[in-house]
Amino acid sequence: MEDIELPKKAKTHKGKVYLNSLLPKLIEDPKQCVFINTKTSSELMRMVLNDLYLTRKDYSKKLNQKEEISNLLQSKSDVEYLCDKNNCALFTYTTDQKKKPMNLVMGMLYNKSILDAFEF
Repeated sequence: MEDIELPKKAKTHKGKVYLNSLLPKLIEDPKQCVFINTKTSSELMRMVLNDLYLTRKDYSKKLNQKEEISNLLQSKSDVEYLCDKNNCALFTYTTDQKKKPMNLVMGMLYNKSILDAFEF
């Protein structure tokens, strides 16, 4: 661990601990998943989201506040911001619109940008 040099010098012990947490590890931590509740989600899709959350409860975060998320194909910044804020590499959210009823979107991030996204 001493071979790799930190990008910045830490001024405090807390800063040094944080910078060391950014370094590569031999055994990586399990990937965290964020389950996002949107404003356009129906009650049935909220129950599906809750069931998915319960399967990965130890390694996931559920956002109960109804978030405003635009279409993933138009703007990725909303989802990337929420995943970066909660330190999660996986995301899942639901929407319910006239053209796309009962839409479930699951995806994965790499380097804080969306790598894969699947719509069901």
